Amino acid sequence: MSSTLFAQKTNDKFTIEANLNFQTGSSPINLEIPAIRLRYFLNDNFAVRVLTGFTQFKQEYNIYDQGNFNNSGKVKQSSWNFDFAMGSEYHFPGTEKLSPYAGAQIGFQLLGASTIGNNTLNGFSYSANAKYENTISGGGGFNAGLVFGADYYIYKNVYIGGEISYGYSYVFQGFQETWNSQSNIKITTEQTTLSGFGLSANSGIRIGIRF
Repeated sequence: MSSTLFAQKTNDKFTIEANLNFQTGSSPINLEIPAIRLRYFLNDNFAVRVLTGFTQFKQEYNIYDQGNFNNSGKVKQSSWNFDFAMGSEYHFPGTEKLSPYAGAQIGFQLLGASTIGNNTLNGFSYSANAKYENTISGGGGFNAGLVFGADYYIYKNVYIGGEISYGYSYVFQGFQETWNSQSNIKITTEQTTLSGFGLSANSGIRIGIRF
């Protein structure tokens, strides 16, 4: 039954998908592309999966001398995050359009950040001719757990879906190194470590194509 029902959707073996998020604000709907998941169906019921993603955030802002707004400094901030995960899925008997599944996944993460400013000693207040640097490096983590989800085929080769997971995660937020031109001393501090078991839901709706 499972083979027959799944074959009615499509016989193609690969899928590629991104995430459609719903948010409030000036851009209520956005397509989240940086994380891409690929699946390969070994048969009608069993698939292996790989997720890879890289996100980067950058911004610049000015800080001003409260006594004279003609004097200003500039601060540049950036952060990045790399994710990689792999796992497998078993697809249960469903309907002509719906394919529920369960599986397991293990993932890894690397992260870092930096803040560089001129005419400031701390990145948020003005100080003439000063310089400030703050970097975070060596951050990362891993996670492992079970996944549960479903794909709903809105067209022969196009589907939407949702997913939840339960498992263990560990994240070390890295080493922070701070320096300013006044003290001229680099101070290194170890950042927070987060770990534990928990339930998480895939944000938004997955949208994918099978080919």
